[in-house]
Amino acid sequence: MTVVGEIGTKYNWEERKNYCLREVYTNMTQLIDDSNDPKNKPLATFKPLEIIDLIIEKDDIEWKKEWRDQLAQLDMFTSGKNQSQPREPIRKVPYKFKYHFKDETGKESKMMIEDWEVGALYWRCVDKGATPPEAAKMVKEKFLNQLCGPDKDTHFYVGTILAHPKSWVVIGVFWPKLKPRKASTPTTGTLFE
Repeated sequence: MTVVGEIGTKYNWEERKNYCLREVYTNMTQLIDDSNDPKNKPLATFKPLEIIDLIIEKDDIEWKKEWRDQLAQLDMFTSGKNQSQPREPIRKVPYKFKYHFKDETGKESKMMIEDWEVGALYWRCVDKGATPPEAAKMVKEKFLNQLCGPDKDTHFYVGTILAHPKSWVVIGVFWPKLKPRKASTPTTGTLFE
């Protein structure tokens, strides 16, 4: 594999927008319909009309036994002396995080966040001395107030769950700043795209 370039965040994520915002859903009913036959769409970009809250729910502190058993199996892609070592499962976050939002029709939905950055941020906060409830609140602060703040043009990367293809989860957040529109005549206040 060869890295041939980078799609960074320069110019308010302009180059990323060319890829990420080609097809944007704003209606949950349409998104769910398109996950069925004949389209069978498993991934999409979704733009909520309004993000109401980020919900924190307590979850199990350990992985389910069947998941631990699967993770304990040998890794067939590892070579050398580590080949016979079982894999160590990643630490389980003892909370679930969900976005509560409205679509363009005013329909409210709650969607679980499965973005790996949530877990990484949670454990980074705990490792720096935060209690589990404090770390969960820090995740909420970042993923609600920073990524979805009033100055952000927030979109969700969403995907279906293999076992439940009509259920959607947030797998990432796209959050460039809102870009002021160019006005042809002087105005008061700020216009946004």
